[in-house]
Amino acid sequence: MTRIETQRLRKRVLRNRFNSKVFRAGEEVYLVGGYLRDLVIKDAHSKDLDYVAGKNIRRLVNSVSKALGGRVVELRKERMLRVVLPGGVTLDFSKMDGDIIHDLGGRDFTINAMSWSPGAGLTDPHGGLRDIEKGIIRAISVENLKNDPVRLLRAYRFSAEFGLPIARKTRGLI
Repeated sequence: MTRIETQRLRKRVLRNRFNSKVFRAGEEVYLVGGYLRDLVIKDAHSKDLDYVAGKNIRRLVNSVSKALGGRVVELRKERMLRVVLPGGVTLDFSKMDGDIIHDLGGRDFTINAMSWSPGAGLTDPHGGLRDIEKGIIRAISVENLKNDPVRLLRAYRFSAEFGLPIARKTRGLI
């Protein structure tokens, strides 16, 4: 990603008021997954935002919820919390698994294994941007698909939604 593209991505991420509030409230917090994918592929801001945080996510979520007037829902005890906002916007916060590189390694497809934070910028250890440019959906690992079989269906949903073929090896894994 060129410097101009990196600056453009930064502006697009921070233009979203929810992202701005989250990054002001949290120390080690990253925007991850589909929101970034949708910004790159469709230049669209999703109503479903996912974050991972390395510190006390409950404190972060309570702060964000209060600032935005949302309601907190616990999805997985001490592992995932959701802030539900008016207009169908949801902010999901997960506890980071190790560091950000390790956390992204547990995701389904390369196009969903990217993160962004004001301090680190874009982190893309599995080549998600490259695969978007190539126009392909590629799994990170067979283990990640086995850990959550719903991911098998997501591959076909993404293929239909974005008009991207599923890589041959990934089809074989599915």
